[in-house]
Amino acid sequence: MPGTDPAAPATNLIPGLDNLIPGNPTTPAAGAEPPADPVNPEIQAEAEAVMKLIQEKKYPEAIEMLEKAKAKYDDDAGVYFLLGSVYRMNGDLDEALAAFSKSLELSPENGDAYLRRGIIWYYKGEYAIAILDFGQAAALVYADPRPEFWRGACFTKLDQPRLAIQAYSLALKYNPNYIPARVNRGLAYLSLDEFTPALIDFQETIRLNPSDPTSYFKRGVAYARQGRGELAAKSFSEAIRLDPKYAAAYFNRGVAYQELGKGELAAKDRAEALKLQPDLKAGS
Repeated sequence: MPGTDPAAPATNLIPGLDNLIPGNPTTPAAGAEPPADPVNPEIQAEAEAVMKLIQEKKYPEAIEMLEKAKAKYDDDAGVYFLLGSVYRMNGDLDEALAAFSKSLELSPENGDAYLRRGIIWYYKGEYAIAILDFGQAAALVYADPRPEFWRGACFTKLDQPRLAIQAYSLALKYNPNYIPARVNRGLAYLSLDEFTPALIDFQETIRLNPSDPTSYFKRGVAYARQGRGELAAKSFSEAIRLDPKYAAAYFNRGVAYQELGKGELAAKDRAEALKLQPDLKAGS
């Protein structure tokens, strides 16, 4: 939820832009991309049954069925790929890693398997290894924005914003409407105090998805960091209009109001933010 953006421990004081709660990079949820059906017609019946279980989020049952299929078709890369996908959805990262690795051993030209294995490495915190898998995926699934997006996410985690921007930009070259890449590139620019390109990216995400409050929130952070308090307050207000329980937006609007000399409004927003999220703390 947008109102639960994590923030670095600091203080609950409002005065000063150092207390702004920053926007956070976005990554698709662990099970955001459903697996494709294996192409081997011999296992079509099992695959259809597994896909039905996945749709019903019955992951343990799907895993049990696939483990049995693996015993019968132990040289089929598709079985291992599907098994890795379901293990990932179930949160079993080590098992997913092993399954995708076996799938790649059997079918080393499967770019999507490199992509999925790289995502596992990402969630395990092995960003340098993940970058290698995303590079392989990019070479095999040309013009797909996902490998470059995930490479950018890794570079963000490694605190290399310039390399992250390059990767996100390539993802956007392949798909200009790929919102996660545009959001994260905006945040990378913001981390470098490059406010104009950051604002361009956040404004574009608003154009592409005007009902998402988090884009208005991030735009507000950029305006505030740029010293444009009135615009920042308006952008945070838009985020609050779309999500009246967006605690971080109330908090940051309070910071903007304080900078504008509107102490009474700042205090009111701070109180509302802490009522919605008592443990809310400012970012650095």
